[in-house]
Amino acid sequence: YKKLLDDLVSSAVGELIGDLKDVITYQSFSNAGYNPDTRRNETVFVDFPEVDASCYKFRADEKDTTVNVVTDERCLLPSKHIPGVTPKETDRIVKVDGSVWEVFRVRGVPGQSLWILFIRKIKA
Repeated sequence: YKKLLDDLVSSAVGELIGDLKDVITYQSFSNAGYNPDTRRNETVFVDFPEVDASCYKFRADEKDTTVNVVTDERCLLPSKHIPGVTPKETDRIVKVDGSVWEVFRVRGVPGQSLWILFIRKIKA
């Protein structure tokens, strides 16, 4: 039933967002540490390119202690598009324009067929 639910959610989100669809690269944080070869601290991400999602601004009435409605966005991401990944606060989204956004809150729906990510731009 999970596969059927994932397929239905993915299809419904695709139909609902239509022209509002963003094609992103989802970067799942994998590892961080010191690389003795380069003598640098490095962060490693696993990329999921060409992921369909929908990113949009918050409404003014959705403001809370961590959300800045002027700069932050919310991103709807069907779990089918990032198989086997549970989003976390250290993950990133790279939009088509090259801007990089960091996930700062993760919400899921029952059955985890859809992830609701709160994102903040860290690089233009």
